[in-house]
Amino acid sequence: MVELLIFLFLGLSFGSFANVLIYRIPKEISIIIPSSFCPNCKNKIKFYDNIPVLSYLFLKGRCRYCGEKISLRYPLVEILSAIIFVVPYLYFGISLKTLEAISIMYFLMIMAFIDFDTHYVYDILLFPSLYFGFLIAFFSKHLLSSIIFSFLGFLFGILIRWGGNKIFKKEALGEGDPYVFALMGIYIRGFDFLFVFFLSFLIGSIFGIIILLFKKEKYLPLLPFLFSGVFIYNIIPFRWSFFIY
Repeated sequence: MVELLIFLFLGLSFGSFANVLIYRIPKEISIIIPSSFCPNCKNKIKFYDNIPVLSYLFLKGRCRYCGEKISLRYPLVEILSAIIFVVPYLYFGISLKTLEAISIMYFLMIMAFIDFDTHYVYDILLFPSLYFGFLIAFFSKHLLSSIIFSFLGFLFGILIRWGGNKIFKKEALGEGDPYVFALMGIYIRGFDFLFVFFLSFLIGSIFGIIILLFKKEKYLPLLPFLFSGVFIYNIIPFRWSFFIY
């Protein structure tokens, strides 16, 4: 029970930090200085107003100083992060497998929200997540298969990007997307690698059809759908999983 509470606390805390990254990285603001502030009135947020989820509820979703609404995204990211930390622990306990599941979901969650806002993948997040993934693969003795599937993921992204340019005369993927595929390949191997891609593109296709019907948006950011596929794969215990180690 104590371990579970620790993972819950870590998830909420890392979720709060994820909100900092999601907001500040696209704006090129330091993630350390200044301390948390209201995006509207710029007043510094006190520590007791910065408690994950609880402060949002206590403040009724508004800034203490200017009364501006606080985006529902903040508690949503914190709750998502808590799920990302707690569920793998419940499945695998304290293990490298838990760290793998947490890492891929956490990194993709941050990149997905940024991609949704900016349609851009930032190297400052992408490459450290790749290095960290290979480090985990080394210690978990999956380095060779991670390198293979990371390369396959990158190659798959390059082929889609090239094919989209040739067929549709426009970019089917952004420049950073093949590297995101490579990141997924580090953590997700074997037939699961193909399954997660299929699941992600299925989710994206469904949303794409809905959006086209309403004609509200012509461009769909890819990372939210990749995150959705990876999240579902890790949260729901698929018993037909086949890993290649």
